[in-house]
Amino acid sequence: MRALDSIKSKLSTQEYARYQEHIDSLKKIKTNLTNQNSSSSTPSTTNCGSNITPSVANMQATGKSQADIVVAALACGITKVATLQLGNHQGDWLGHNTSWSQDAHQACHGAPSNAAFIEMWRYLNDVPAYLIDKLRKTSGPDGQPLINSTVFVQVTCMGNGMDHTSGNGPFIVATQMPGFARGYSARQGGNVYDLNGAIPKGMGLSGITLGSNTLGLV
Repeated sequence: MRALDSIKSKLSTQEYARYQEHIDSLKKIKTNLTNQNSSSSTPSTTNCGSNITPSVANMQATGKSQADIVVAALACGITKVATLQLGNHQGDWLGHNTSWSQDAHQACHGAPSNAAFIEMWRYLNDVPAYLIDKLRKTSGPDGQPLINSTVFVQVTCMGNGMDHTSGNGPFIVATQMPGFARGYSARQGGNVYDLNGAIPKGMGLSGITLGSNTLGLV
């Protein structure tokens, strides 16, 4: 908010109106966080959704609150690009109300079966699912749903977390922009190189030689 305050005198009337919308959204989010940390207050759910209590021990809640801030900025035209990182390098975050009580790293390598790995990644992927849904339901500066002008891309630093290979990782692309194949889904096949090649192709850039069409995005 201090950074926004430093530029407000340089904005046009239309830009200032969008700036003010963004400030109002941030204030609502801040109020929600304050209320949710107070046992005597009933939290407002107009901005951050219901039953979200951000903390380092609740990756879903923290991620969803950050997703709200990202969507608020996109909706007000403050930025066109945002990055949301979930987890950390060693994967030592814990689930919240999950059957697997150890950290995510142990779910990859120390669990007796794949069930823990599947549960923890379903838990984590609830956040990108939430963000994509908000992009579908929130209008941008042009009055159209943000998903019509936004390309959501989910990547991972190590592909498949169970064996650290580049294939079969949780790569996701969600958009309603023209140039991307619709109705496509693959349970396996393709890797991060194909993904990195397909995204710029789908956005209309020519001369891209990286990767292939394995993911069916273009």
